[in-house]
This record gives sequence, structure tokens and C-alpha cells, in this order.
Amino acid sequence: MTGVPSTRTDRALLRPSGESDTESVHDCGATGVGEDTSLRIDCVWRLDLAHALQTTLNPRHALEIFARHGAAIVAHDAVAFVASKPALRVTCGRPGLCRHHVDLRLAGRCLGRLTFSRRHPFGRREIASLEAMSSDLARPLDNALRHREAQEAATRDPLTGAANRNLLGRMLEQEVSLVRRHGGVLALLMVDVDHFKQVNDCFGHTTGDRSLVSVANCIAGCVRSSDTLFRYGGEEFCMLLPRTGARGAWRLAERVREAVRVLRIPAGSETIRLTASVGVASLAPGDDAADLLRKADAALYRAKRNGRNRVSALAPEPRRVRTSPTGIRQSPT
Repeated sequence: MTGVPSTRTDRALLRPSGESDTESVHDCGATGVGEDTSLRIDCVWRLDLAHALQTTLNPRHALEIFARHGAAIVAHDAVAFVASKPALRVTCGRPGLCRHHVDLRLAGRCLGRLTFSRRHPFGRREIASLEAMSSDLARPLDNALRHREAQEAATRDPLTGAANRNLLGRMLEQEVSLVRRHGGVLALLMVDVDHFKQVNDCFGHTTGDRSLVSVANCIAGCVRSSDTLFRYGGEEFCMLLPRTGARGAWRLAERVREAVRVLRIPAGSETIRLTASVGVASLAPGDDAADLLRKADAALYRAKRNGRNRVSALAPEPRRVRTSPTGIRQSPT
């Protein structure tokens, strides 16, 4: 059983807003839970919690399980957890004005901060129980955070932080499938930084990498929360735009192009100025994910062929019309 060797509990401070905070530091990597915990946490409770936490590697689900079991020991309205690496903020319940913070540590490493809250202050015995309870969450939560970090690493470009090409394929298939089942619109942008090889040749690959990060951040600043930015390869990026038609995709493409055009990247005594070409594609009836990607790539090629620093979209294919032997037009196919 893990414990709390170094615990500091501050007396609640009444704030003008009526909020009350207490705080403790909780290291679960050593031994010896404080035996002054008046609200005893028995072995059955610990065993039930451990079994429940073994069913998930999702940090949110783990916190929900912990909050549900913890309510049997100390009544609370909400439990929140905030971590900086990997970045995570989860809240279960409706936070109250009176809070107790626990800095959750495992073997000297800070996992993040737990915050218990409710409408009235926690007593000293309840605070001791909250600290003891937290020790049972530390290792399962650490496992969940490590799993989440591994998943992020498998789907993120390590340089720019954008989603990677593998994830693009999966998400594109999912979005196309959703449109087929429920209707709607879907668009894809393909962005290429013009003449980027010259940046690497003139300033070196370190500056080139830094420039790619700046471009990725610049593009990310143009997207909505529902859109996803991917690094497709080299200096190429893709943007998947759910519930976006051709006109909306074109407007966003122009916004991206202009944002890159005005971007300035310091390089010693010089300043790097870049432009981007953007290809726009919209999902048409009968298209699959490969068709949408192919159309975006063809539109990008057209933009580059026509002078770069521009947006291009493939014109809709003309409707095919059947003609009878007498030359009379019949219904379109």
C-alpha cells in the first residue's frame, strides 16, 4: 500500500468571494500512510477501487471512477485533475466554492493536481482522508497518462505537433463514412510551402525546422476547433474540414494563404518570408477518401503550376448527358 510521507495541510483561508482553499503535497512513491486519518479507509474499499481502476486506461474514466468511489468516504461535489505533461484538464461534477488541493506525486515525480470541492469547507479529518484516498489513484492514473502520451506520440508529428499522416488516413475514412450515412459536406485542404528547399539551403536545416514549426502554428491559428491540421510530409500540410462546403473551404484556404504570406521568421540578421499554395477539394457524391485526397493534391498542383502563392480548386466535373440516336437530349446520369 502506498502512502504519504510528506504532507502539508494549510488552514482554510476565507476569501472575499466566499471561496475557501486548502492545499497538500502528496507523494505516493514512499511508504507510510498517516495513521491519524480518522475516517478510516478499509481494505475492501481500496480493493474495490483498484479493481475498478484496472478496467480503463482513459484518464477521464479513471477520475470518474475515483470520484464515484471517493464519495463514499468524503462527500464532495466535484473532483478535478490538471496535469501539464501531458497537458490534461478533467473535471467530474460541478465545482463548489470550498476546495482542497492535492499535488499528486509518484516516486518524487509530479503527476498533477487534484482538486476536491463542495459548497462547505472540508474538516481536518476529511482532509486526511482525501490525502489517503489520493494515494490509491496515483499509480493507475500514472498508467493512464503514460498510455495517453504513447497514443499522442503515435499520432502526432514530433516536430510540429500537428497530427501525422497515419491519423489523416483514419480520420478521413471516418469522416467520409459519416457523410455517407448521415449526409452533410466535407472538405480537405492541402497546403504546400513554396520554394521551401531554399530555406534549408540558405539557412540550414535547424532554421528550416523552426520555420516549419512557425508555419504549422500559423496555420493552426486559422482553423476552428472542429478542424484538424496534419503534417502530410516535408513542407506539406493537410486540413480536414468537417461540415464545410466548397465556399467555406475556399475562404479558409485564402485565410491560411494570407496568414503564411505575412508571417515573418527571424533568422539571425535576416528575416525569412514565405508563401504557400493551397489546394481545395470537396467531397462529391460517390467519392471515397482516396478520391478526396487525390482531388486536393491535383488542386494543389494546379496552384503551384499557375504561379504559387494562390488557392486553387478543381472545377466540378460536367454532368454527363445521354443523347438518343436522333440527337435528342435525355435525362442526365
